[in-house]
Amino acid sequence: MLKPAPGPLDPAHRRALVLVLGALAALAPLCTDLYLPVLPQLAKDLTAPTSQAQLTITAVLLGLATGQLVAGPLSDRFGRRPLLLGGLLAFVVGNLVSAVVDDVTLLVVVRLLAGLAASATVVTTRAVIADAFPAAEAARGYAALAAVMGIAPIAAPLAGGLLTYVTGWRGMFVVLAGIGALLAVVAHVRIPETLAVGDRRPARPRDVAEGLVDCLRSRRFVAYMAAIGFSGGLLFTYIASSSFVLQDLHGLSARQYSLDFAANATGILALVFLGRHLVARTGPGPLLRAGQALAATGALVLLTSELLGGSLAGVLVGFFLAVSSVGLIHPNATALGMAEAPGGAGAASGMLGIMGFAVGSLVAPLGGLGHSGLAMAVVMAACGVLAPTVTTALLRRPA
Repeated sequence: MLKPAPGPLDPAHRRALVLVLGALAALAPLCTDLYLPVLPQLAKDLTAPTSQAQLTITAVLLGLATGQLVAGPLSDRFGRRPLLLGGLLAFVVGNLVSAVVDDVTLLVVVRLLAGLAASATVVTTRAVIADAFPAAEAARGYAALAAVMGIAPIAAPLAGGLLTYVTGWRGMFVVLAGIGALLAVVAHVRIPETLAVGDRRPARPRDVAEGLVDCLRSRRFVAYMAAIGFSGGLLFTYIASSSFVLQDLHGLSARQYSLDFAANATGILALVFLGRHLVARTGPGPLLRAGQALAATGALVLLTSELLGGSLAGVLVGFFLAVSSVGLIHPNATALGMAEAPGGAGAASGMLGIMGFAVGSLVAPLGGLGHSGLAMAVVMAACGVLAPTVTTALLRRPA
């Protein structure tokens, strides 16, 4: 059992901690993706239109995104353990309530609250690594979290599909509550308090705002936040538009599209593991630049293909290169950004966490304009090219 010991931990404890933090990191994608296969059943049972059933997913994502801005500063004030354990318990309650409600509007509200609760785990996993890992090791820790975040969205719908043979949508929420309860027990036993009392910051609204503003005043922090934001924009545009482009325009079947989606996810994981192996030798900076170069190359291949008529080979290659780049960009930009956290690790974690969602939600709808893949390619290319341009410009400007 890890004893509460604020500050950096020894290597053996860090290795054990990464396993637990990885399990906690999986909670965010699980709480949306596990019950995707039963959404039609949910809509039918609650006599709700499909759009309202889909709103339950949107509500969770909204809670995950916005909750991080609040959860981060709160963890800087009260410590990592109270926020983590409180968030897990609230997550359990939220899913148990979700399992018994009979009104889709109320379910949307409860799912929003469940997303807010889950955001506490997202924030604290990054903050604990910032507290407990030396700078040279932090990027490896973030890479481990990124690997889990890459595997979970693929595995969760598959697990949900298997669970449909055993239970309906209400049972899915009971399963999520059980997972949350198990993680709460594990976190209570295995996660130490890593933030010393003397390092904590006030949590009054004014102080919280000042912590967030302190982060935004750091050009280096904003540079890495921009790297994550543009990468999120590229990824969310791909997720929102790739099914239409590949199935409706290029004639791929649903199974073929799923295989391509899995191949791109595998590319993310491969680069996560490669980066985790190389980061001790190169540092996170070169790996971030390599990831951004790969993203720009893939997006430009995609744009060129669309301008020349949209060959399937060009689209598939462009997708693979651009999407795989996330495996290098996110862990290393996170490590560098957290190292530049002037407003506290919790506040920085919240800012970095929301950035990909924010940019993605703004630009992804633009990729669906028109009746071709060109708009999607333009948005992805803009994100791919702007990312290294903005990041480099901010890092080169004097403080």
